[in-house]
Amino acid sequence: LLVTISTSGAYALRSDFMAMKWRIVPWLQKVRKLKIMGIQTPFEVYFIIRLLGTCFQTVTIQNNAWFMVGAVQENDNVLCLWTFLWEHSSFGFLAKSTWTTLVTPRRLAILFWCLSTTQLVWPLVTGTPWQRGGTSAFPPKDAQMTDSG
Repeated sequence: LLVTISTSGAYALRSDFMAMKWRIVPWLQKVRKLKIMGIQTPFEVYFIIRLLGTCFQTVTIQNNAWFMVGAVQENDNVLCLWTFLWEHSSFGFLAKSTWTTLVTPRRLAILFWCLSTTQLVWPLVTGTPWQRGGTSAFPPKDAQMTDSG
């Protein structure tokens, strides 16, 4: 797990750094103001917060995948306890077969992993420029300085 987290983390940091170099830095050079939670912040602070966020996101994605694999592998071992838990909860009125065939740890883990993966893939797909013409949603050339105060 540490090897995959380290490898993917290094790649994610490199990718994030390159993205900021190509997009964010030119935009900031024009705007010259950056606010985080309403406080004007130097670029170095923004840069560190952004890279830390990338590290945390990478670890979260890896842990989600690790959890899903563990839940799928242990499904048969915990199914008896899983059924007992749900039968004695507020959902106890449902048939026992609901918890052994339909709503199992394996199926829920895969469902939540798919949701988590979609949260990763969706911004990548929507943020990737297509070479079929049109304009970029975030062109640094069009950045304008705004002063709300």
